[in-house]
Amino acid sequence: MKKSYLAVSRQGRRTVAKIASVLLLAAFVTGSGLGQVPDAGAERLRTLNNELLRVHGEAQRTTTAGLLALRDEAAAIIEQRAAALSQLIETNPAQALSFAFSPELVADLTAKFPDSATLLETHGTWQGPVEQWIFDGADLNSFRSVTRMRIGSRVLDVHEPDAPVRKNGDLLQATGVLVGNQLAVSSSATQTTAATPSTTGAQNVAVLLVTFPGVTPTLTPQAVNDIFFGSSGRSLNGFWREVSYGQASAIGSVLGYYTLNGSYTCLGLTQMLDDAIAAASAQGVSFLNYTGVFVIFPDLSPSCGWSGMSSIGSTTVWSPAGSFNASTSYLVSRFMSTQDQAVSLVAHEAGHGLGLHHASSRGFGAEALGPVGVLGTVNEYGSTFSTMGSGLGQYDAPHKAELLNWLTPGNYQTIQTSGTYSLQPLEISPAGLQALKVQRGAGNNAWLWIEYRQPLGNYDSTLPSQVYSGALIHYEDSQTGIHTQLLDFTPGDSNWTNVALAAGQTWQDPYTGVSLNVQSATASALTISVNYGAVPCTHANPSVTLTPSNPTIYLGGTASYTASITNNDSSGCSAGTLSLTSSQPSGWSASLSSTAISLNPGQAGSVTLNVTVPEGATPGVYPVTVTASSGTDAGTGSVNCTAAAPPPPSVTVSVPSSTYTSRQTVAVTVVVLNGGAPAPGITVAFTLSRANGSTVTGSGTTDSNGKAVWSYKIQQKDPTGTYSATAKASVGSQTPSGNIVFFSVH
Repeated sequence: MKKSYLAVSRQGRRTVAKIASVLLLAAFVTGSGLGQVPDAGAERLRTLNNELLRVHGEAQRTTTAGLLALRDEAAAIIEQRAAALSQLIETNPAQALSFAFSPELVADLTAKFPDSATLLETHGTWQGPVEQWIFDGADLNSFRSVTRMRIGSRVLDVHEPDAPVRKNGDLLQATGVLVGNQLAVSSSATQTTAATPSTTGAQNVAVLLVTFPGVTPTLTPQAVNDIFFGSSGRSLNGFWREVSYGQASAIGSVLGYYTLNGSYTCLGLTQMLDDAIAAASAQGVSFLNYTGVFVIFPDLSPSCGWSGMSSIGSTTVWSPAGSFNASTSYLVSRFMSTQDQAVSLVAHEAGHGLGLHHASSRGFGAEALGPVGVLGTVNEYGSTFSTMGSGLGQYDAPHKAELLNWLTPGNYQTIQTSGTYSLQPLEISPAGLQALKVQRGAGNNAWLWIEYRQPLGNYDSTLPSQVYSGALIHYEDSQTGIHTQLLDFTPGDSNWTNVALAAGQTWQDPYTGVSLNVQSATASALTISVNYGAVPCTHANPSVTLTPSNPTIYLGGTASYTASITNNDSSGCSAGTLSLTSSQPSGWSASLSSTAISLNPGQAGSVTLNVTVPEGATPGVYPVTVTASSGTDAGTGSVNCTAAAPPPPSVTVSVPSSTYTSRQTVAVTVVVLNGGAPAPGITVAFTLSRANGSTVTGSGTTDSNGKAVWSYKIQQKDPTGTYSATAKASVGSQTPSGNIVFFSVH
């Protein structure tokens, strides 16, 4: 990575710190992670949108003096709305996109309320290198995952529904809506430009011990050295050596204590890192050969609310001797009070530095696994069997194989046909066959990772004992990313400490036809058979998405949406016909291009929905939905429609040239708009004023484009000098006047 959040200018860092402080409050003080945003947040934004649309409607009908009087009222609403939209972008970017105003409406609001323009959203496309950070809550129940994109000296916080896996330093091109520095992404493209950091060999770690004036440290340098580099008992070095089968280790130095006098905030820690590196460098320490940097510091006041913060992979760090690439982590010392607690936290944050996300669980109620493509319920730290979750166990097999490269293809097999396999425990070194990656049926990108744990070594001996009785299974599909996601094969008791598919048990996937049978589980091996049978027919709720997410339609106008429908039945089912219905506010009219659609399992199709807003509707943001159903299976897609007060009728006058001579013809063109749309069949009265003050009049009728043209031929006797032309139109009971255009006659 060329530059990063840790390598921006000091002015840029202050900006980032301010952004990060807002994120801290959202993620930890209120207890919200990356789950569903409370409905109150969206409804608050809907209310503010509606209040602003009311003022906008008044501005459409008022005079210039009246518009000036409305600006203070609009400014107060726009300021509150910016804060609400920014918060919604952080917690639910997909929902935020459905409440953002269209570019056309934003432009109109900017013109009417220019003093508040900087608080309105911006639509556009931005490009820059990305960096990912994880903030781990002290209770391992709350967290914050932050992606940042640097554009020059500016840093944007990127919020994207279903974000793909990226590496630090990858070049991101993101299209969406920006409020302040919060970017909600509607579409993106990634160019992989970052080098993959090494996960094998000796990882050279610098541990910076920091304290503040008047604060007595609770950890001694020797205790910290034992936590990171100890050769007996549990340590980061011991953990990596054991779980990597000797392929990785931790070496390095404990530096400090350094008493820092700066003023730091919980997420504005770049300055703390700079100050600690400067203090160590002043004592002759060179950082250029380090591949990881940890900063351990006392908690700040008020409490940060998190125990550890880490980059995912390497970032660019600056020292007086020059820049170097290293993973970077910050640890709050009060969460390292015991050796095991400290090693668990350090190994967790160090795992982020190696490129790992969390070891989660993925539940499906009374089932071990739901239909292909269904997310289920994800608990971010739900695995008690990995230190990347809430335990002190080894990193899971998918992490070891696909991200750490500690399991080679000889240590795991990809399974797509029936067979019986013997797996040795994950802890045994040298490693033999220790994991299976089993495709979940055919024709999908869904996989079951099977591994076997035993109470061996210093770390997996701490696990809940039921896991030793059978297969530990994780799920991987397009929604997994760089997490691991544990499944529960004893789902009836809702207990995530006894999740293994035990010896003598068989699991039959009701959705794909694959089955697993654990034949035996001994101290030395797990024997498991995989069978691919006929795919059963299992019906599932269809999925529906609507675009665009929130068009602006003037009262009396029609919004057009595309509804995309996917049949999620299993491949063993025959084609099905889905009935389509829509819902919209009372009094609105709507029509679907088709009220039914026939789709094969896994197939997607689309229809068009046209929704007409009544002329008498109240300006506001309204919900619009389409539901696809077959029997008891149904899916609904929801978006919004912004109904705005139309502008008053307008008349725009133009002439093709600014200079004419005698006997030339002046073509005076008028465009009449009504409600922002061309107004055909409108009578227009033209007036041309000569240089001597005399006038000539004419008339015309607008065509289908709202345009009317009246021509005047300049006579030889006409005076030279400055002429003008204007026009009036008769639009219902209104007679709007056009602008005055000037030209000269020589």
